[in-house]
Amino acid sequence: MFELLRVAWIALALTPLIITGVRYARGNTPRPQRSFVRAGVTTAVLLLVMVVVETVIYFYIEHAWFAALSASDRFWTEYGARFGIGVGVFLISVAIARPILGGAANALTETKQRSPDLWIPAVVVGGIVGLSAAGAWQAVLLFLNRAPTGITDPAFGLPVEYYLFTLPFLGVALSLVGAFLFFLLVALVYVLFSRGDNQLQRSSDLTTLLPALTKVQGYLRAIVAIYFLRAALQRLIDISILTVTPSGAVYGAGWLNVHVDAPMLIVAAIVYLVAGVWVLTAGRRGATGQEKEEQQAESAEAPTVDSPVAFLFGPGRRSWVIVPAVLLGVLILARGIVPGVVRSFVVEPNEITLEEPYLLSNIEFTRAAYGIDEEHVTSTEYEVGTSVTPALLEDNSATLDNIRLWDPRALLQNLQEQQEIRLYYQFNDVDIDRYQLDGDYTQMMLSVRELEQDALANVADTWVARHLKYTHGYGLVALPVHEIRPDGRPEFVVKNIPAESTSPRLNPEQPRIYYGERTDAHVYISTSQQEFDYPAGDANAVNSYDGSGGVPIGGLLRRVVYASRIDGVQQLFSSYIQDDTRLLWRRNIMERAERIAPFLQYDEDPYPVVTEEGRIVFVLDAYTTARTYPYSQHYQGRLGTFSGVNYIRNSVKVFIDAYDGTVTLYAMTDEDPVLNTYRSVFPDLFRDASQMSAGMKQHIRYPIDLMTVQAELYNTYHITDPQTFYQREDVWEFATERYREGVQPVEPYFAMVNLPDDSTEKAVEYVTILPFTPSNKNVVHAWMAARSDQPNYGQLLVYTFPKGEEVLGPRQIEARIDQNTEMSRALSLWSQRGSAVIRGNLLAIPLFDDNKLVLLYTEPIFLQAENSGLPEIKRIALADQQNVVWSNSFDTAIELIAEPPEIEPVALRTRADPEDGAAGGAGAGADLEIVRQAREILNNLNSALGAGNYGDAGAAIEELQGLLEE
Repeated sequence: MFELLRVAWIALALTPLIITGVRYARGNTPRPQRSFVRAGVTTAVLLLVMVVVETVIYFYIEHAWFAALSASDRFWTEYGARFGIGVGVFLISVAIARPILGGAANALTETKQRSPDLWIPAVVVGGIVGLSAAGAWQAVLLFLNRAPTGITDPAFGLPVEYYLFTLPFLGVALSLVGAFLFFLLVALVYVLFSRGDNQLQRSSDLTTLLPALTKVQGYLRAIVAIYFLRAALQRLIDISILTVTPSGAVYGAGWLNVHVDAPMLIVAAIVYLVAGVWVLTAGRRGATGQEKEEQQAESAEAPTVDSPVAFLFGPGRRSWVIVPAVLLGVLILARGIVPGVVRSFVVEPNEITLEEPYLLSNIEFTRAAYGIDEEHVTSTEYEVGTSVTPALLEDNSATLDNIRLWDPRALLQNLQEQQEIRLYYQFNDVDIDRYQLDGDYTQMMLSVRELEQDALANVADTWVARHLKYTHGYGLVALPVHEIRPDGRPEFVVKNIPAESTSPRLNPEQPRIYYGERTDAHVYISTSQQEFDYPAGDANAVNSYDGSGGVPIGGLLRRVVYASRIDGVQQLFSSYIQDDTRLLWRRNIMERAERIAPFLQYDEDPYPVVTEEGRIVFVLDAYTTARTYPYSQHYQGRLGTFSGVNYIRNSVKVFIDAYDGTVTLYAMTDEDPVLNTYRSVFPDLFRDASQMSAGMKQHIRYPIDLMTVQAELYNTYHITDPQTFYQREDVWEFATERYREGVQPVEPYFAMVNLPDDSTEKAVEYVTILPFTPSNKNVVHAWMAARSDQPNYGQLLVYTFPKGEEVLGPRQIEARIDQNTEMSRALSLWSQRGSAVIRGNLLAIPLFDDNKLVLLYTEPIFLQAENSGLPEIKRIALADQQNVVWSNSFDTAIELIAEPPEIEPVALRTRADPEDGAAGGAGAGADLEIVRQAREILNNLNSALGAGNYGDAGAAIEELQGLLEE
């Protein structure tokens, strides 16, 4: 209905113009110009009324959404800045454009007359530039509120805050000047053809165009002169831009930039300045001698212009050839020839020596910009142990109890089969966190059960069902990362609907999910239609929302306002809407955060936390970034969301309540100049980290996205010697691993580790880990850990291994597994007859004793039957530098790897299942493994015969025959 009203109003607005055009075509319009002007004004007024009404509705609804989040100040700051900047630039543009257009019109007509119609192109020019300026509100506010850094760049001595805040502002300002000049020139062309003589209006060739241009050449000269002056200022700004662009061996200003390019840019600025002054004064300078006589002779004749250039500088001028040629020659010499010659004959033969101090600046500023400098990173060389011993296991028991065995991708498939309960419930992903359960610090995996409205049955897929009845998801599942049931399935701590929990700490008191990662549709709550809560046998449990989320829409006027934007007549005439009904919209937590703080960049992996009060709260890591930090390399890695940034800090943690949608932003540091500037702009938007509850502080974690960015830069920027850096002699890479049939880089992963420098003896700590390998090699050279627990949150630890000592990496460990006869045969056998083998994440877990570090590799082996989304853990492989073992339980495998080796180091050692009652020798274990596999095949055969499935029975017989032949 509202769309039809908009179309009808537009048609009504156009009616006067249509009627006037019809009358004009029939010859019934005595004064067509006045009639069209009146019709145009009427149309413009009617369209303006519609725009104003739509704008008021938009601002009313937007403000209501911000006000519901107690963020009205944030709303008015943005839109007040947009309005003030846009209107200010609009008025200035109109004030400049209108006299120029009027003067040009008078020059063309050779009369002085009032021209009210010229306000239209002037307003159009001002409107375009003003709208562009309004969109640059962030750059303006950051410039006006810039926070000091106390750091200057080593090349030109400019403060870093100039690069972060002033340089972007100057870029916006010059862009607006360029846009204004362009559209002013377009408006002048309009005036030229609307005010020119009849011959010009009929023909636009040079013979008619150049005389008209001669009449307005003063205005054209002014535009060209301002353009040259703008270009001169741009060249001066380009000097500072040299520090944020790559230059040969250096990222930032190098020797050539500082000693040659910068002076030549000053020369270029002078050239453009001279060109601007010359263009502005070219037609006004008096002539003498022969030129004066020539001009007097020409003035006696009818004014003609023979040259398409001479009209701009005046006929008879010889300088229009000489001056531009000289200026162009100087510009080519300064910006092309001189730098090229110096580069070839000075820089390239002596590059390492000349660039060394600038390489040091590049290294220092890049490390500082990404938080990988000495202030944030502690690097330690550690001796490597080759084998796991019982004493080492005892010292790291807490680490072993929290090694993650479940691969999140395989677990998600498992949860989708076991715990989605109904088709309209879906898990978006699996997240990892830690909790104190019964006094034990335990790493947990959680996944929230959200409502997927697109999965509703067709009969239930109605407007009422989508927006009034099926309004929320319900609960979550949680399990320890290390626990496995005997059948290879997860051992849940929280499961089912309603929630069944074995731990009071993880029993959510408010399990309803109104805001989530895949919750996109808006809903109405507090209506006369009861909300579906969860399935309960043959009936359904219902619920009425009693939270504080949403905006009120009760009352006729508010309903009309919201209906014009959302749901139209369905909402307006619904009998379920009541006076206290509220609208919940922007329920996707990413959209919610991005709308309230669009100037931040967000992590790709929000994670849920069950608070001590029993609420589910999503934690979202937010980043302040910049692209103009001096001497810092721009990021071009695997995370496209950060492409092009050269400064990053995880300075903000965003908490979003899954029930009422409350958004709380916590500032985690006061040492980030970008965040400090935003806090000056929006003083009420952020809370101090000291205001965060102690319970929630225990759940903040070092984000994987940030560590990925930092590690990719640290691959090269761990090198601090400029000579080594120049040669790229010690570049690192991410270790790689297999997943299914492909090879992928190891992503940072969470682990609980007994760090040797922990202040609490034997205390396990939650960290984010990533192993490194040398470039084009598969051995582990170092690994990085980011600490998440208080009071050490944010500290980066890098453990390097002694030079020349090779430590087997993930690919080499997997190769050893593949090369082992027994394991390879078992994996091949499982891959046949409709089953898929999934090799989970191969995790390198560091185990420390007093003076050595041993890497314990852990890889779960999943088996997934054909046409089943239920991967089950069938084996757990462990490896150190000498042995590779596997078993169906972690405890058995860890016992095997800790025993003294009885066979050659590369051989696989296995132990039979506990129910087989056999013990541990390698040969006996292998034989019993074959017996166990045969028993499984016989069980499958009996099941197939009992079900009458003779095809599967035949396949089982063939599988048994193949096993016996081996």
